[in-house]
Amino acid sequence: MSKSTRRQLLAAIGFAGIVSAGRRVLAGAATDEFSDRVRQPGSESKNLLPAREQSLVKQCGLKDAPWLKKKIFNEFEQHQTGWGGTRNAYRDRCESMLGALVERQRLGFACPVADQIFAEARWLALSTTDKNRILKRFADFDEAFEQQKNTINPSPIEQSEDGSWAPYVSQPFQKLDISIDYINRIVDPEVPPSHCNVVPPTPVLKRPLTFLRHWADADAMVRQLRKLQRSAIHKTGRWNRQEYSSLLSTLAQLMFKKPIVRWLRQDAHDDTFTENHSKKFIEFLDDAQDPCTGCWRHGYDFADGTSHDAYDLSNLYHIVQYRRDGIKHWNSIVDGLIAVRQFQYPQGPVGDSHQADHNVYDVVRIAIRCLDEANPPISSDRRSQLMRYVRELALDAVMRLSMNYPSLDQAVRLYAVPGESNYFTVKLLHLIGFWSGKSRFLKPEEMSDRRRLAEAVLQRLVEHQDSSPMPQQSIALLKGYLGYC
Repeated sequence: MSKSTRRQLLAAIGFAGIVSAGRRVLAGAATDEFSDRVRQPGSESKNLLPAREQSLVKQCGLKDAPWLKKKIFNEFEQHQTGWGGTRNAYRDRCESMLGALVERQRLGFACPVADQIFAEARWLALSTTDKNRILKRFADFDEAFEQQKNTINPSPIEQSEDGSWAPYVSQPFQKLDISIDYINRIVDPEVPPSHCNVVPPTPVLKRPLTFLRHWADADAMVRQLRKLQRSAIHKTGRWNRQEYSSLLSTLAQLMFKKPIVRWLRQDAHDDTFTENHSKKFIEFLDDAQDPCTGCWRHGYDFADGTSHDAYDLSNLYHIVQYRRDGIKHWNSIVDGLIAVRQFQYPQGPVGDSHQADHNVYDVVRIAIRCLDEANPPISSDRRSQLMRYVRELALDAVMRLSMNYPSLDQAVRLYAVPGESNYFTVKLLHLIGFWSGKSRFLKPEEMSDRRRLAEAVLQRLVEHQDSSPMPQQSIALLKGYLGYC
């Protein structure tokens, strides 16, 4: 899924059972690139990096998130005196909005319209200096939240006149970011067997996808990506990172995921993205990939005349995940992945407790592609390094889960949004082979408690009564391992 996102942003917007940008934003909001809080490294990163990795950090010009956040604050101040403080106040306002949405979700209510408005308001508040639009979106949010805050089963959001599933946002990249999740649900619902779980409803295509015509010109699409590839905030008052990252993810899915390509042609009868689009997008990706880290970094030109190209875990994950052929610099991808292992998100995987397994899941997915599918294969020493790193991450994930579920009837409720947090925990441990007891990263005795933990997580997910796909897929997966279906 597109993470800015990952996650970045990282639930349902307007459709019971549809994973959307709204819940992804809610889940990732406290730990993504917009947060100014300094986080502490996880247990796997308490020690100083070995000399070789320190050398890589220096050689590739890597900087951790706190350094970059301070620079971004100063850049907004350079653009407009006092805006740094204003932006902080707007960020606090967004966190208050987020808290209200999460609380309603925790109580079983949904606010799909407010979710979409929140996504755009937050982007405006933290990536632009457009005060009038920011305040207008804040007011729109308050009105929508008040109208829907006590609605248990609101009407699903259907396609708007432009064919998107995002009628409450205006930015083209956000319309695409929200709609790609609906498209994924249509094309590949990933629903559990009906005898095992409740099958979530699938959105229906009713209108042409005319909103995609924004990218009909392949050359203009590439020009937009190149423009967004760097930020000069002191000149423009605009931080391009979220829009750039979002488009890398969504465009990669539209052009590289074969089921989506087939669906666009055969079912949606949409020919926006042609072979020429794919050719030019691939050329852009090859040119934009950093040979030192293998990452698609986001660049900054600062007011003092210096510049920096920031490592971006989200960008790396989405391109490696969706582009199945032709990726270059696999050895460098491994080098970069290990070099930033103590960095905070989005420059690395370190995040707050409820986001930890989400970030680690991304790292492990990248690592497994490097181990199993790199062409040419990665070097033997890098393979050994990567195996050790994934093992550390796996052990840490098991430890976190054991601490959160010390006994079958007791759970330490650390997560603001249990459905998504548990989803990534379950998926991460599935990925490393923990639930099956057949892991190449863990020893048998390190997986001996897996059934008790599976039952504890399953019990919590069932009690939460969240019908959206993430928790439902987790429930189905755990039931399968436990032999309940």
